[in-house]
Amino acid sequence: MTKKQNPAQGQEQTKTLKELGNAINMMDCLSSIGFSEIAGIAKLALISLETPEGYRHISDIAFTLESIRSKAQDMENLINCEAESAGFNHIDDAWHRRISAEATFRNTEGVQA
Repeated sequence: MTKKQNPAQGQEQTKTLKELGNAINMMDCLSSIGFSEIAGIAKLALISLETPEGYRHISDIAFTLESIRSKAQDMENLINCEAESAGFNHIDDAWHRRISAEATFRNTEGVQA
């Protein structure tokens, strides 16, 4: 005997799959653009270090590294937000344990952040 599926249930599953597909598509888009930008910025910094002139402007390299760091953090947040909106964000249990242990230590020892 075959069980008949409720049409409303099928529509809900289709909607859920579509939302999941949209989230994956957005994460792919964000990562493609963001990581290409990071690679491009890093390449320019490396090329600059291949010439003596690049070392005359080492602060530009430092700003470039800050830009790379900032872009990487932005991409992490954007991709995580998309994954979370689809209900599939990564949860780092070890990180949560470390935060809890630090809070316990600070409360026990009377240490302020």
